[in-house]
Amino acid sequence: MNVRYTQDQLKELLANSHKLTENTSLFEGMHIYTILKAKEPGYITKKGYNLIIDEVVLTPNNKDWEEWEKYPENSNKNRFDLDQDNYWVLADANNLAERTVMSTQEILNMELAQKKNNIFVSYSN
Repeated sequence: MNVRYTQDQLKELLANSHKLTENTSLFEGMHIYTILKAKEPGYITKKGYNLIIDEVVLTPNNKDWEEWEKYPENSNKNRFDLDQDNYWVLADANNLAERTVMSTQEILNMELAQKKNNIFVSYSN
């Protein structure tokens, strides 16, 4: 289900959510919103506020960890040697099957790298 927001709803979402920072603590069920404010219509955007992605933070389950272990960069790591409390699943809120296990720092780095003058990254509590 793809949720559509009006301009007023997106403005309210920004007003009622918190800016994501490098000091933000992640938690189960947290939504991270990436919103673009476009000055002119673009190829996939309209003028005004555009919700680029709504992601939800979840606790990894065994299947998530099994998928994580399949990536070549994780082949020399053992999930049981990690501080698993520092790892989360980041999933598309509109398609929870699209999920990736990442550390808190990886999530924050990725999300904060998107912040530009006209891109806002915020979260719900």
